[in-house]
Amino acid sequence: MAKLAILVGCCYPDDPDRLEGCYNDVETMKELLTTRCGFPPKNVVVLTDKPDSPLRPTGGIIRSAIDWMIEQAKAGDVLLFYFAGHGKFDDFGKGWGCIREEFIVPCDRNLIYSVDFRAMVNRIPQGAHLTIIADSCNSGGLIEMLKEQVGPGFPPHVCYTPRAYDYSPLYKPRLMPMTAIVRYLESRSGLNSPDIGRHLRHIYGNDVSIKFRGQADHHAQVNASHQPVDQLDDKGILISACQFDESSLDIRGVCRPHGVFTAVLSESVKEEPGPISYKLLVEKCRAKIELFAEKYRAKIERPPHPCLYCSDENVNAPFLQNR
Repeated sequence: MAKLAILVGCCYPDDPDRLEGCYNDVETMKELLTTRCGFPPKNVVVLTDKPDSPLRPTGGIIRSAIDWMIEQAKAGDVLLFYFAGHGKFDDFGKGWGCIREEFIVPCDRNLIYSVDFRAMVNRIPQGAHLTIIADSCNSGGLIEMLKEQVGPGFPPHVCYTPRAYDYSPLYKPRLMPMTAIVRYLESRSGLNSPDIGRHLRHIYGNDVSIKFRGQADHHAQVNASHQPVDQLDDKGILISACQFDESSLDIRGVCRPHGVFTAVLSESVKEEPGPISYKLLVEKCRAKIELFAEKYRAKIERPPHPCLYCSDENVNAPFLQNR
């Protein structure tokens, strides 16, 4: 039974919305996986958008890497996709008819949506599991149709824009405004349009989210991603740095830059003498961030709340352990 991991860190170094801690976060996760979670170093792939990186984490590369990992998987295998970088959501429709989908922002802005992650999870072979850990804003619900186990306890029935917060020079939300994403894509596509899908198709052809592919392929993929999910047999597990309406935090200035959530997750695992369950891990992360926020209450007006999404079968399963 194998353990495979893909770790992605995007700091967007040439962007006004650049981050500082994501490269350190993937190093923290790799050290945790190889020293405490039983992952062989050769099975941990790290992708960053450092200027000298031989393979940058574009949307196409990330999707291909996860597809490769799923194709290798067999019953009993443990798969992990970790992402540190910007996250956001997109609203399709308005008001009560709105459909909100969270996404992550690869270095080339070729966005990967919650519907894409659901389609990936549905392809995992019986007996294997894929854990996604997202240290990014609005990451709650990043795998579509996955049961909430630790979280706010209510869905966003009406689409809205979350309030913006000033976290001071020491803390930066891992949030890239939609206007910034559109502006970047316009510079690449040459099109003057607010339609993200139009820009992505123009730049990347069919190598885009299944939401924006050719009609026949789109319907086939979306139908596959929306097939009924047996909650007792869902092979996806999501640990998010925050709720769907919150921001995760990038710490800088006073120490080695890093993500608050990744730091407390690593600390929580290392404190345990043995394996820790997914539920207990997320609850510990929540408690630690609350204490951290209380200490810096003047600077952190609204702390993030990590969430767990998985089946009832997986909620008390040991974190990243073969079963």
